Amino acid sequence: PIGSTIPINYFYEFLNVIPKKYWCVSPVFYHHPERFCWDALGFLGESIHRSTVRTKYLELCFKKLDISISEVLDNEEELFINEIDNKKRFLISLKYLEEKLDEKELKLLLIKAKKLSDEEFKSCEYLNISLYCLLDWICFRELADFSQHSALVAFHKQYGERQAAIDTNPRH
Repeated sequence: PIGSTIPINYFYEFLNVIPKKYWCVSPVFYHHPERFCWDALGFLGESIHRSTVRTKYLELCFKKLDISISEVLDNEEELFINEIDNKKRFLISLKYLEEKLDEKELKLLLIKAKKLSDEEFKSCEYLNISLYCLLDWICFRELADFSQHSALVAFHKQYGERQAAIDTNPRH
């Protein structure tokens, strides 16, 4: 179970013990389809269109410091670009997070990660999220009137009230 915070050092210790042979040499999308290897987010359980509280938490920790976790993984982040080894680079970046973020910030970021992670949407598949975004965009841009379709109206209202939808709405 996840408590009020997850110390960054826990991620460091976990990822550090994974043998280098399981880390992909070049950037991948969580795991390499032809080789038995992963990136840091893949080791933490993230997959296509499905984040976890842990991976969302790390993403928010990096974002708090104006760093893109994807750029760290892809070796495009200037702070860590000199380290070409994926495992070492990610471990160095975790130590950087640990130095820069205090416990209060980590607690707030974990609360937000719990709200935003896909684990909140266990009953909501990718297509449902896509439909909600499409309907919301249609409403926002006033592209069409679907008020005569009660199922669509109810669906849009129901998903629009979810905390993750509220927290990620660019109009708020």
